[in-house]
Amino acid sequence: MKGYKIGFVANIKHAAAKIHCAQILNSVKIASHSRILEIGCESGYLSNLLRASSNQVIGIDINIDALQMIKSDPSLAADATHLPFSEGAFDIVICCHSLEHVPAINQVLAEINRVLSRQGNLVVIYPYEIIRGITLIGNINTWPKFWAAHRQRWTPRILNRITTRFGFTEKSSHMYYGLNQMFITVLQKTI
Repeated sequence: MKGYKIGFVANIKHAAAKIHCAQILNSVKIASHSRILEIGCESGYLSNLLRASSNQVIGIDINIDALQMIKSDPSLAADATHLPFSEGAFDIVICCHSLEHVPAINQVLAEINRVLSRQGNLVVIYPYEIIRGITLIGNINTWPKFWAAHRQRWTPRILNRITTRFGFTEKSSHMYYGLNQMFITVLQKTI
């Protein structure tokens, strides 16, 4: 039964990654040479799908156990508040269901700005939540304090207001439906 549960969860995560990848590819231009960083890559499903469009995708996650499930590299354990990359190292940074979990959002946004190239894009995918954390209510791992797993409750307006302070301008934002309602916001580095 345990193997079935793991396989079922993996299938759900892979299906969600396909939906997210399609939204990303429709929202931002990715060339074969685009340097992409995925922050919070977990077990690497999205990073692996993005490698079909660019041969320079790196995933990072603070969760070492999740990284051990990744079947292809490059990926590494790293804290988004101290990214181990040089200034301007990436053309695109993707945060797919990760920014809402970050307590030190100011540090993370400053680091993303630092590692993004001039005119680089930040792509943020986040849940639509009327109440912070409500999308996790059915997750047994977060019960009964499901609301505590999400440190931020994003809307396009809130995200735009905060990211503007870190040199980003919103290019686009829209809601879409995957396993639940979510937003994708594309921001461009301006400074």
